[in-house]
Amino acid sequence: MKEPYILVASFILSLSIAASGYFIEQGLESRNYFNRYVSVKGLAEQPVKSDQAIWQLTIAYNANDLSEVYTGIANGQEAIKAFWVNQGFSAADVNLQPTSVNDNSTYNANHGLRYTAQTTLILTSTDVDKISAASQQMNILASKNILLNGSSITYSFTQLNNIKPQMLDEATSNAETAAQAFSKNSHSHLNGIRNASQGQFTISDDNNSGMSSITKKVRVVTSVEYFLKD
Repeated sequence: MKEPYILVASFILSLSIAASGYFIEQGLESRNYFNRYVSVKGLAEQPVKSDQAIWQLTIAYNANDLSEVYTGIANGQEAIKAFWVNQGFSAADVNLQPTSVNDNSTYNANHGLRYTAQTTLILTSTDVDKISAASQQMNILASKNILLNGSSITYSFTQLNNIKPQMLDEATSNAETAAQAFSKNSHSHLNGIRNASQGQFTISDDNNSGMSSITKKVRVVTSVEYFLKD
């Protein structure tokens, strides 16, 4: 009477052992599958033209009389505003910064002229070509005896969001091309994305002069991991 029960128990035990072996095998295959992947990077670069420019002009005026200093600075500001307006810009685009005045006698007994005043004017425009052309006419200000302490133009590209999707598609496509080449050389095939990160967009000047340029280079590198299968 006990033999049938023994046979049934043995059969169930055999099935359990077989099932355990199957699931262990599947687990090992799954683990091996998860560990088989390739990491690649995809690059996308695009030249762009700046769409905004900020031009800063700093002027100075020296005199022994304080009221003359302020008058000289005010005249300089009006001359620069007139110069920019004559170059085709709007006076509303010009921003006047506060004027700083130093009493030179406080620091040096042999100070020469007692007061030195300095101020900055800022012109912001989306017409970058006009800014560039006007910057070549600085001799006009020199002819009006305007003492310039500095001039700088910063060009920038502000429409990054408009080109992000296209560049990400290109970078991802280049990453997949690199992964395909690897899988071919390793006699395997790609089997989906394991992980991906966008990377950071950078905008740099398209020159080596160290100065801000109208043309820029936008760059992004994506990192992608692809599963591999035989």
